Amino acid sequence: MDRIELCKSYTLGGLTPNTRVLTQLKERFEVPVYVMVRPCGGDFVYKMEEFKQMKTDMAELKEAGADGFVFGILTEEGHIDRRRNRALVNLAGRLPCTFHRAFGHIEDKE
Repeated sequence: MDRIELCKSYTLGGLTPNTRVLTQLKERFEVPVYVMVRPCGGDFVYKMEEFKQMKTDMAELKEAGADGFVFGILTEEGHIDRRRNRALVNLAGRLPCTFHRAFGHIEDKE
């Protein structure tokens, strides 16, 4: 196993889990755990309040021992929201980040 991608509410496409679940998983397994940062299901377009929640969640999960993050934010036009994604990458610091399922919803993939 290369890594674990941790989320909750898999039926909604995956949402951000709480730090307690991450901590318990890290206690039991030695493989890296990448954590989904997604406040709600839907189209990967987030309101300002949801984006603030993503940053808060990410900081808490980083503190709790996340080895990396999985997220993706799009604009209302269906393009990658470079500014917001970059802000999360910067918040992650040296931890790796993976752009997730939002890719399937991008209007122009070229």
